Amino acid sequence: MEQVGNLCVGWRRVELGADWRKHLAEDYAARDKVRMPGEFDVATRQAAEFYRLQSQGEPGQAAAGKKYPDIATAVAAWGQPELRVAVQILVLANVPAAEICELLQVQEAILQVIENLYFDVRPMLTAAPWIVAKVINPEADAGRDDVAARLRAAYSYGPYVAKKLIEAKLRLPTEPAEQFADAAMLLHAKIVQATEMPLTSEQSIEFMKLAVEIRRDEKFLQLEREKLAFRMQRWAQRLELAQIQRSASPQNNERADEDRTAASAAAN
Repeated sequence: MEQVGNLCVGWRRVELGADWRKHLAEDYAARDKVRMPGEFDVATRQAAEFYRLQSQGEPGQAAAGKKYPDIATAVAAWGQPELRVAVQILVLANVPAAEICELLQVQEAILQVIENLYFDVRPMLTAAPWIVAKVINPEADAGRDDVAARLRAAYSYGPYVAKKLIEAKLRLPTEPAEQFADAAMLLHAKIVQATEMPLTSEQSIEFMKLAVEIRRDEKFLQLEREKLAFRMQRWAQRLELAQIQRSASPQNNERADEDRTAASAAAN
């Protein structure tokens, strides 16, 4: 029976996509007095009950939030575009849940619900065609080419790139080296977006705009690279000078002592 249940889960995930539990839960919640088959897991059953309560007006919504607070919080969190994209990027890169929670300041229980209901992709990370068809392409089809590019970069290059993509969006770096690294990572995402943009007549203008933007960013990054190299060179020179001064300091002190001794002897 467990094997049959796993096969059903796998088939539904493949067919419905990353949010297959949400689709099933909403479907059964809309069916009055229809019991969910026993093959469904606890997460799907609880979600169905949550949606069923929510459909009963304001009292039902309050009851749903009280009975399933983690689901209510996860639903609200998934409704925040920046957080949603950040979760997608990190999960696609197979970043461990604990690290995602620390980076995004999300409770692990909430992240688990988010993955269960909206982004159940970890079991499919080795199936690249499915990831492209069910996760990345829908973002591009919806006109979110920048999101699709970042998702593809995270999926292709793994945790390090995914974290840099998130950090570049969620914080304002203060160190010149960090600024350069973050800008370079975002530029890479733009390049991925450009190479994947279909060259139809309707989108040729958008491609040209993006190409100009990339060229501008490349020049900016080159200038920043030169500035950073100059700053590092000056810093190295100052460090070298400070080391020379420190190494020369004992000699200067000894010479000053000798001068004072000679002056004292002459006075006597």
